[in-house]
Amino acid sequence: MSPVWYSRIINICVAVVLVSFFVYDKISGWQRTLVGVVGLLIPCILSLGIYLYNQHLLRKQRNNENEGIEGLEKLLDRIGGEIIDEINKREVIKLIKPEWREEFMECVKTGKASQELLEYLDTDAKGQEAVEIVLGIMGEKHEKLGTDLKGLLSKK
Repeated sequence: MSPVWYSRIINICVAVVLVSFFVYDKISGWQRTLVGVVGLLIPCILSLGIYLYNQHLLRKQRNNENEGIEGLEKLLDRIGGEIIDEINKREVIKLIKPEWREEFMECVKTGKASQELLEYLDTDAKGQEAVEIVLGIMGEKHEKLGTDLKGLLSKK
């Protein structure tokens, strides 16, 4: 809400209070009570409205910040899934000996590898070919990730 609206609302509140003070002495009975109550209620209701609206804006801002983080997490998960899909599509796993396949895929997903797997990949020509293919796929996908992130950041 802009400062202009705040000043207008404050002016309305002041006007209502002043009018009720001027009118209050000239009337009696239930009209006097009504003017007194209205003179107090309108500024209170307007103040409560401003407070609730500001709370709404704060929640909306927090949700937008969280959406950015969740969007990034979804983007990273998608890229990871695309890497695994591409590895499966190209049948890279067939280049790895069967006893190392599960650990190799875990290494691709997490980036962590045992010393034994690293030694196997260093000594096996097909294993090295598989690593080169996977690194190429990762490079392509990370390049795409950079493009997507650039687009995500430019939206803000």
